[in-house]
Amino acid sequence: MQRRRGGEAAVWLALLLIVAGLQGADPFADWLAGRELFRKEFSEAEGAGAPTPLLRLSDGRPALAMGRAFSCALCHNTPFGDAGAGATIARGGPRIGRSTPHLFGAGAMEQTAQAISNALLGIADRDRDGLITAADAPFAEAVVQDIRFGSFVDADGDGWPDLDPAVSIVCVDAVGGRVPGARGTADPRVAGWWPAVAAFGWGEVPASRSLDPTALRPFIAGAFAQHAGLQADDGAVSQPEPSKDPAVIRSATSASLHGASTWQQSASAGPLGARASPLGARLLPGTIAIDPGGRRAADGRSLDDPDGDGVLSELRRDDLDRIERYLLDHPEPPTALPPPPIFTKIGCAGCHRPDWSFAQPDRRAIRWTWTDSSAIAAPRLPGPLIVTGMYTDFCSHDLGEQLWIHQADGTVIRRFRTPPLWGVASTGPWLHDGRALDLDAAIRGHGAAAAGYSELDPAKRREILDFLAQLRLQRVGDQPQRLGDQPQRLGDQPQRVGNQQR
Repeated sequence: MQRRRGGEAAVWLALLLIVAGLQGADPFADWLAGRELFRKEFSEAEGAGAPTPLLRLSDGRPALAMGRAFSCALCHNTPFGDAGAGATIARGGPRIGRSTPHLFGAGAMEQTAQAISNALLGIADRDRDGLITAADAPFAEAVVQDIRFGSFVDADGDGWPDLDPAVSIVCVDAVGGRVPGARGTADPRVAGWWPAVAAFGWGEVPASRSLDPTALRPFIAGAFAQHAGLQADDGAVSQPEPSKDPAVIRSATSASLHGASTWQQSASAGPLGARASPLGARLLPGTIAIDPGGRRAADGRSLDDPDGDGVLSELRRDDLDRIERYLLDHPEPPTALPPPPIFTKIGCAGCHRPDWSFAQPDRRAIRWTWTDSSAIAAPRLPGPLIVTGMYTDFCSHDLGEQLWIHQADGTVIRRFRTPPLWGVASTGPWLHDGRALDLDAAIRGHGAAAAGYSELDPAKRREILDFLAQLRLQRVGDQPQRLGDQPQRLGDQPQRVGNQQR
C-alpha cells in the first residue's frame, strides 16, 4: 500500500512537471514567489509611500487616494499571510467604511465574470463580428443561466443600454481602440461596444467608472498604485495592438466567443479590441500601465517615475506575472455541506447563486486539496470552468435605504455587488461597510429582501446560520507542499487524492 501511494505521488509530480513544461515555467514556484510579494513589506526606498497623485480612472477623473499601505497583507490578513479578509477601512464621512474582502478563489471569480461577459456578448452580437451595434437589434434580455443582468435596450433614453451597473459598457472604434469619454453607444466615434462584468470590488462605483475590475492584473496594478504608491511598469498591459488594420483585427476576433473552438484558438480571441494578460485573462482596450515606460534606460527600466519620488520601475512586469499567478491559482475555500432547503425556499439563492459552469477552459494550473491543517498542490488537468459553492450572481442590488452610503459630497451610493459567500464566516464584521457584527445582523440588514428570513421560526433561522458558519477560510500553510514533494509515511495523517478537491 505504501509503494502504491508513493507511485501515485510520483505520477502526480510527473504531471505537474508536464504542465509546468507546457507553460514554460513552474506554476507552483511562481505561486510561491507571488505570495512572497503579496506578503512583502515594501519600503520608501522601494517607492512605497504616498498614493499616486496622477492615477486616473477610465473616464479620466483622478482616483481617490486611499492611504499608505506598505503591504497587501496589512489589510488582507485573515487568515494571516494568505490573501484573506481583513478590517473595515475608514473612508471618511459619517458611517463610511469599506470591508476588506478575501481573495481566495480569485482566479475562479475572474474567469467566471469573463465567461458571463462572453455569454452576454453572444446574446446580443447577432452577426458575430465581436461587437454589439444597432445592426444587431432587436435585442433579447441580458440573461445568463437564469440571472438577469438588465437589458440591452436603452429604455430610459440616456444613450446607454440598461445593463446592471456591475457591467462595463466598453465602447470601441473601428480598429478596436477604446473611445474615451463616449457619450453613449450612438456616439459617432463608437463603432460598437461589448460588455465586461466586474469580478472584484463592492460595486459602490459603477464598473465603467472604476479602475478595471474585470481582470486580476490591472486590478492588482491599480491597488498597488492607489494604496501603496507603487507604480507598475507593465509592458503586458501597455503594449500597443499588433495591428491597426480593421480587417486583420476582425479576422482574429470575429469568431468572438461563440464557437466550441474559439477558446482553443487563442487566449486573446474575443471581442474586438480585447487583449490578453500573460496568463490569458482578457484586458479591456485602452488599458495602459500606470508607469507607461515612455522613456527607458539601457537596462529596460522605465524612467518615467509617475509619482516623482525618485524611484524608477517600482514594480516590474515579472512582479505582476507572479502576483497574477498567485491570485489566479489561489485556492478556493474548503468545500462545505450544501445549504439547507430553506436557503433556496426563502430566496437567498436568487442572488447568492451557488454554482457556475461554462464550456470555456479553466486557465488555472494548480488544483488544491485541503487537509486538516494546510493545502496540498497538484496539477490541474485541462477541463471546462466549473465553480461550485461560490454563492454570487455577479450583479448589483439596491437593498434599501438602510444600506445606502451618504457621502460627504452629498451623493448617495445605493447599489452594491453581491459578495460571494464562500469563506463568509471568516470575514466579519459583515456587509460592505462592516456595520454588521454577526451573521444574523448581516442578513437582517438586507431589509425587505430578508423578510423571509426574519419571519422564520428560530430553528429554521439557525439552520441558515449554521450553514453560513461552516463557510470558513483556512490557512494554506507557511510551507505548502505539492503532491510528491515529501511523501507521507503510512499513519502520518494520510490523505486521499480527491478529498475536498475541485
